[in-house]
Amino acid sequence: MHEFEHDDGFKDIKSLMEILDNFQKCFRDAVQHKMAFRLRQTRNAWSPTSKLPVQLMQDIFYTILLPGITFRYYYMWYLITLRSVSVAWRDIIDRTPMFWTNISSEDHSEFIYTALERSEGFPLTLECSRWYSNESELAILDQALPQHRRWESVTVKTFDNQVFKNYLTYPAPRLKKMMLMKRPVWENPEPDPLSLFGGSWESVEEVALDGPLNLDWRSIRCRRLRTLGTEHCKSLELAVIIGIIQENEGLEDLKLCKTQFISSPATHPSKPPVTLSHLKLLGLKDLDFTPGNDSANDSDHPAFHIFKHIRFPHCTYFFTTVYGSGGLTGQITLKYLTDFPSHPPNFPSLASLAPSLSEANFLEARLDKKGVTLKTNDHIPQRLKLWLKDIVTSKLEGATLEIKLTHSIGEQLSELDDVASFQDWDAVTEIFIDVVWDLQQAQRRLLQMLATPYASASGAARMPFPSLRGIEVPPFQGDIVLKMIMKRFSTPGVAARVPETVFVKSWGQWTSFTWPDLGGIQEIRYVDAISFAFADSSAAITEYKLQYVG
Repeated sequence: MHEFEHDDGFKDIKSLMEILDNFQKCFRDAVQHKMAFRLRQTRNAWSPTSKLPVQLMQDIFYTILLPGITFRYYYMWYLITLRSVSVAWRDIIDRTPMFWTNISSEDHSEFIYTALERSEGFPLTLECSRWYSNESELAILDQALPQHRRWESVTVKTFDNQVFKNYLTYPAPRLKKMMLMKRPVWENPEPDPLSLFGGSWESVEEVALDGPLNLDWRSIRCRRLRTLGTEHCKSLELAVIIGIIQENEGLEDLKLCKTQFISSPATHPSKPPVTLSHLKLLGLKDLDFTPGNDSANDSDHPAFHIFKHIRFPHCTYFFTTVYGSGGLTGQITLKYLTDFPSHPPNFPSLASLAPSLSEANFLEARLDKKGVTLKTNDHIPQRLKLWLKDIVTSKLEGATLEIKLTHSIGEQLSELDDVASFQDWDAVTEIFIDVVWDLQQAQRRLLQMLATPYASASGAARMPFPSLRGIEVPPFQGDIVLKMIMKRFSTPGVAARVPETVFVKSWGQWTSFTWPDLGGIQEIRYVDAISFAFADSSAAITEYKLQYVG
């Protein structure tokens, strides 16, 4: 045994096993790394995509990675997936700076460092999309601050004004878009207003501010704004904001909401109104003067001051909500929406229109391919009628205006007076009445109104709504409907077009009656709708429906 242990043959076997173990390790490493790498290279070389030009592949990757990515997770998932496909794809992505220009507070610090390095001199997009309360969580701004001259888009949400002061007061000559949001918390007010990005916004095109940001608006210089939005902002100088609006004639979207002002333009030299020919959306909602300052007693609402200094002839979407204007204590909401940019409303008359509405009033107007729709929850004063008539008749040249009145009657039968206020309009062709209270009395009042002549401005007796062709009403008994029709078209001394055919709808079915053989109508138990067909009706006329919804 002793001799066997010292035999050279045993040593040779042990050495051989060590050699085999080393060979196995080297072989496994070659297969898993070097050989696999060469096999992937060979396989990818046979792929059709490997023959595409690099620039085309960059364009394809760009459409996948950057535009329309809402959630950061998807961007990172796409980036990692594309880099994992092949060495060639990873090389294209790593060597393309624009794929590394978007960094977020959700990214790891190593990724942010790599992105800042690989993006080279390209403009940067920074997104601090989470709410931060201390600077330790703002590593992205710490890393990106040395590159502030490359910032193109900045989004920051925070509870602390100090974040803006520490990071967003440096010049950013490439900046085009900023979205800054601050949630109100108890804190000592800033002794001096902040001058964001040094006040130089010369390259900025989009601004969205939300929260009590204490900014030095007087120092801001900008002339390229396309979008300006403020919400929950306080202590803004109205004259300064109006000046900024006037200097940016390329504005397309202007929304000032829930904003308080500390001064009125009435104390500043007046400038002629500026036409914002590109403005498509204008929203002035819940604006007011800060309580306790000299402008709090201004008789004009902040929105009306803005109306006096700008014109927006091509605006297609407009809304404003004001409180306490013209001695009123309630709320007035005006809204206008149209699909036809060439047919804007007569907005200069809005300032004079709003005080004519009663308290807690709502008015909405929409112009689309179906016509004009007006909604309000209050009575129709004469000034409002004239304003509506001016809008509709002056903006629809070459078309025959037709109006449909839609009204819901609640507990007050006097609400029918809103419908009667349009009785002299020749353009009213349809009436829809919805009665939700005291059905029988409302029926009698409505039919009485439609069959009772009134004295026109010339003194002649006329039937209400002389061009009326359709009535959609609560269920009426046939005999009552017949009496209304006969009285409307047969009253002595009152000129009225007589229909050739009368159509009556009951339970979804239409029945026709030829004038004057209408006796069968009284046999119908429930009448839901009535339609009149006249001999001179033309189906080729261009129609616009003006629908008043009360």
